[in-house]
Amino acid sequence: MADEIKDYIHGYRANPKNKYGAKDYMETLPTEYDKYNMQKYISAMREGRAFGVPQLTPQQLANMALHEGRDDFGFNYTTDVEHSKKAKNIVDSLTKQGFDDESALFAGVLYDKYETSKRLNKPFEEIWNGTGINDVGQSGADYAKKFKDTSYAATNAKNKELIDYINRATKKQFTPQEDTLHKVRNYEFLQQGPMGLGGAKVYKDLMYNVKDPNTLKILKQADNVTMHQIFMNKVRENYGLNPVATDTQFKKGYNMGDYVQAAHLAAELPEVKQYMDRRAQEAIKDIENTKTPVFKKGGKIKLPDGYKNGGSSGLI
Repeated sequence: MADEIKDYIHGYRANPKNKYGAKDYMETLPTEYDKYNMQKYISAMREGRAFGVPQLTPQQLANMALHEGRDDFGFNYTTDVEHSKKAKNIVDSLTKQGFDDESALFAGVLYDKYETSKRLNKPFEEIWNGTGINDVGQSGADYAKKFKDTSYAATNAKNKELIDYINRATKKQFTPQEDTLHKVRNYEFLQQGPMGLGGAKVYKDLMYNVKDPNTLKILKQADNVTMHQIFMNKVRENYGLNPVATDTQFKKGYNMGDYVQAAHLAAELPEVKQYMDRRAQEAIKDIENTKTPVFKKGGKIKLPDGYKNGGSSGLI
């Protein structure tokens, strides 16, 4: 639907060898970048300024995202910063501020890599990849050269929307719609159980609160991730956000078709539906308990005078 707020933003990557014959030497099909993921890493970088984390420019960040084709800017979350007392302190400090482990580590790694590049007098992009050979046989120097050769993508008109979003993220100048998306996604993240199990909390609560034995029997056959997705779509609908797919467990080849089907069946049972509707209203109240405006489906937002993408605004 046209009025729905999408989780993803499109970016077109460079195609220096012109494999697809495009006149602008760009890939012809876009890559999807998760807006929530992008902004949480950028936010950690921004808040890490007080601890010495370097502030990459929107152009640098766009180059990294487009070169890698990833919304985490090519960050390796298994990287260890234990060797750097300062980097570890950055991670610990940001975690205490409420950042998730990966975002906090991103800022710590960014600091560590930047300091290493200064110490070795090498380009940051080379150190970001690492000084050794990666698993595809590419050295840091190879990576830096490729990075430079494909940097023209960040200035291509096709990527204006992506660049504008990254620019706003570095300045914390989101539109109300984007801010609402981030808050709903953050709520979704907080509902995850151990090891990122998306449906753990909702499913556990349902199993505890539902009393009808026949309903419980079907619930026991239901996939908890799918139950969580169905629940969150009730919340998303309130704000005009794109619904999340409720058949991912089936599509990914996990051989869970029967469990996914049971989840959809359970969600329509009166006791489950009533409970999930009530929980959805509680979730909406939690999300709206914020200092910043929350965009609602069909609502009209008056932007501040002089607001423009990437420009100065009083939204936040």
